[in-house]
Amino acid sequence: MGIFNTDIKKLAVLLTPTFLRQPLLTAIARILMQPITTIQQTFLTMRDNNLYYLNHNGQVCRLKHALNQLYLEQINNYQHGFQIRDNDPTGQWLVVYDTAANRPLFVNGTTALTIHDTENIIAPTTAFTVVCPQFVSFHGNEPDDKRVTAITERYRLASRTASYQQS
Repeated sequence: MGIFNTDIKKLAVLLTPTFLRQPLLTAIARILMQPITTIQQTFLTMRDNNLYYLNHNGQVCRLKHALNQLYLEQINNYQHGFQIRDNDPTGQWLVVYDTAANRPLFVNGTTALTIHDTENIIAPTTAFTVVCPQFVSFHGNEPDDKRVTAITERYRLASRTASYQQS
């Protein structure tokens, strides 16, 4: 919008009376307008961010698209980008079973040996999993790039929680 794209330094010079428009006074007027120019640039940046969020809300945008926009130059197509998967709260658990003895195997005589992955452990507590591409580095169960978690938190539904997994 044109109303916000005002050249403040030029406006300060134009509002100066013509008989005072010497190079030294023009330079001083421009220097005095520097804080206002900085505030205007901050305002325009925040305005652009707010317009982006208004145009990409949960009704309009998919989380997958917003995450893929972060790494647009590294992703050739969306097949190799971010994937969103719903978690099955029941999960599939595998118990090591001794067919000869017709009983499950026990470790140290206490519990049955169970094979599982982290997705099945956290499935009852999270609603969906964000599968990140290989070029997103991880530290534990969270991506190192905090923009991934921030965008996920921004666009997820309020009642759903996310977990992260590397592909």
